[in-house]
Amino acid sequence: MEAFEWATAGDIPAMTRLWQQAFGDDPDTIALFFRDCFSPRRMLIMRRGAALAAMAAVFCVELVAANGNGAPCWYLYAVATERRFRGEGLATALLEQANIRARAAGARCAMVVPGEPGLRAFYADRGYRSWSHRAVHPVTALTKTPVAHLDAAAYGALREQLLRGVAHVRFGADFLQLQHDFLRANGGFLASWQCSGQRCCAVVDRCGGAAVVREVLPFTTALPQAVAGAAGMDATLYGPGDAAVFSMLHDAENAAPACGYLGLGLE
Repeated sequence: MEAFEWATAGDIPAMTRLWQQAFGDDPDTIALFFRDCFSPRRMLIMRRGAALAAMAAVFCVELVAANGNGAPCWYLYAVATERRFRGEGLATALLEQANIRARAAGARCAMVVPGEPGLRAFYADRGYRSWSHRAVHPVTALTKTPVAHLDAAAYGALREQLLRGVAHVRFGADFLQLQHDFLRANGGFLASWQCSGQRCCAVVDRCGGAAVVREVLPFTTALPQAVAGAAGMDATLYGPGDAAVFSMLHDAENAAPACGYLGLGLE
């Protein structure tokens, strides 16, 4: 018999095993997530009998239109099904249950970031549509750029200033703190600096000795080189572009902007 419920602290060992099985992340990364983020309504799970069969993490975010109006949204992360139960429609049932609970909690839509191209078709078949896109921009560090390192709250506030008038996702404090701590564990940081008299910000990550810039605002021709300089090395920059779908949205009420900017997603 299957049942949906919110996970308790006693479920963390089973969720950790499922996370490792599904995504291959190291134990320290998974432990950081549960240390930073676990709360009574963070992990929606499906049980089959006594076994944990599927799970999804929930973050409450807001989709902000260009005019400033917002639509509450659930950002679903770490959607996974236990290997022995795959192919039985459990992930579909979990997503449907998430949509039901999101509406009951006042959210108007749900968002996912498919981790690989094949998942885009999976989510599209379940009512999700493309919402944001991005492209990869390799950049070269010309000179070392002095930057200030920001905490999660300061970065979030500056990010909102720079995205004023742009349809985008506004993140909560829990989401931003998790991003900050993931970055710090990898040797990355949230950065701010001045460029041509304008304050800018960026998310600078380190992956296997290389720099990955996951967001830079505002995105102009000159800023990518400045961000690479902030990282102290050549970098791969994710920025605006139509090269690939980044996020997908389930919006049965058409409450959200037709498309917008995500930028800083959990992947």
